[in-house]
Amino acid sequence: MGGIQQMRDDFSSHNSHVLIKWLGRDRAWEEKVNQRREVMAKVVSIDLGECNDCEGCIEICPEVFRRNESMGYIEVVELDEYPEEEVLEAINICPADCIGWEYI
Repeated sequence: MGGIQQMRDDFSSHNSHVLIKWLGRDRAWEEKVNQRREVMAKVVSIDLGECNDCEGCIEICPEVFRRNESMGYIEVVELDEYPEEEVLEAINICPADCIGWEYI
């Protein structure tokens, strides 16, 4: 064989090599980001545009989440440190997927 098939084989081999190289860099970058996050402070955030006011987060973690009655939305209580396991549970049960960590 030759011609087109050979070109396809060469192209596939080259792309595989490039993909493997790219994935390696991506993993290294991800490790660096994770290392930086370990030393960065993190706070809980709510995307109010996505929140459907189910109040599941308040039930799971009332020390972090509360309803602001005057404004009509759920908010995050400002704390020096957040209980990670409880916040992760609130993140996992949120039907609107609007709770997350913000690194500062």
